[in-house]
Amino acid sequence: MPDHGEECYEPGRDFICRNHSADVDWPLAHYEFEIPFWIYCTHRYAVTHPEIFKTIKDAKDKRFMTDALPHMLVWLAGISTKDYRPEYNLLSPLYDERRPRILKHSADYDKLRDAERAHDTGKEKQSNTDNIIFMEYPHNNLLTKTECTVLRGLAIMGIMLHNYCHWLNPVVKENEYQFLKHNVSWLSQVTTGMNSLYPCPFAFVFGHYGVAIFLFLSAYGLEMKYGQALTYSGSAIPKTRFYRFYTLSFSEAFSK
Repeated sequence: MPDHGEECYEPGRDFICRNHSADVDWPLAHYEFEIPFWIYCTHRYAVTHPEIFKTIKDAKDKRFMTDALPHMLVWLAGISTKDYRPEYNLLSPLYDERRPRILKHSADYDKLRDAERAHDTGKEKQSNTDNIIFMEYPHNNLLTKTECTVLRGLAIMGIMLHNYCHWLNPVVKENEYQFLKHNVSWLSQVTTGMNSLYPCPFAFVFGHYGVAIFLFLSAYGLEMKYGQALTYSGSAIPKTRFYRFYTLSFSEAFSK
């Protein structure tokens, strides 16, 4: 689940990123507040927790807003707290699906959407936030260690070349933190001709995605290592991480 949407030059809106100061109308609510939401369950989790798995599947068409997410997470984790509210938990039988979804303390998302649909001329619009998309993947189509190693190697090369290309002025500039149409046109022009710097524009423009690949592989590796066991001690990971982190920290401190 991302924390927000982004505008990217949609029809009639010559704008990129987010318009923080604007009053919330339907186009802004649609492009900047609607986000995808997936709940991923491994095959083993689905087998060992069939009731929860069924509850997740049954909740895919319910209305939801991200401010209620903590209540679902603490319930899934089996945590008891006085602040837990079952009416905010998407997976609870007491979940209040009609709770108003208020944006910026002023605009009611559902009223904006309903008003837009009322003015629509017969074209039924589907709101992305109305659905939690359920997708069940075959559990035997997983990445192997060799494939993960190859992906890590490609990610390392991409990040290395991406940073190296910062020194090369003729190379097409990145769109990592902003989106400039000029850079896209520049890349298109450069790719039509061959020269000694030909691979560099691709490395500079796309190399930073190596970071996202590493994040994915880290989560995937933890799932494959610890998710295969039906039960495990929750203190096993923190202890290992604690010793590893502080060993590196002390080594760094003494090296200075």
